[in-house]
Amino acid sequence: MGNSINRNSLVTTIIAAFMIIMGSAVLADERADRHEKRLEMMKERLELTDGQLNEIRAIMESARLEGERDREKYREAKDREGARETAKARQKATEEKIEAVLNDKQKEKYDKMKDEMGRRKDRRGERPGGRRGGGTKGGRRGMGR
Repeated sequence: MGNSINRNSLVTTIIAAFMIIMGSAVLADERADRHEKRLEMMKERLELTDGQLNEIRAIMESARLEGERDREKYREAKDREGARETAKARQKATEEKIEAVLNDKQKEKYDKMKDEMGRRKDRRGERPGGRRGGGTKGGRRGMGR
């Protein structure tokens, strides 16, 4: 019987590890999809050339991979503040690299896009149950929704 318990425990551990790995892969895919959608929006709104699009894609992919490594590092260290500060610095550096690829007219449009996205993000945070203060705890949605 002891053998059966050890085998069940091992199977449970393997299944849990598999689920964690698959969950991480799904999140990484979702982030990659968001980056691709953002690239398409930028291409259209900023009228990017194919060369600019490829450069920006490489910049964003590099930042995404760096972010994944950082998230894992800070998760293991349980350092949320360090993760937040590193993410802010990475975002700023990424935006500067993107702006270096753009011409003056595109930079103006890009600044407007960033402002719009910032306002949307702020409005999301002001909702009850949002991430930025107010509302209920425990997620983006309030009770009974």
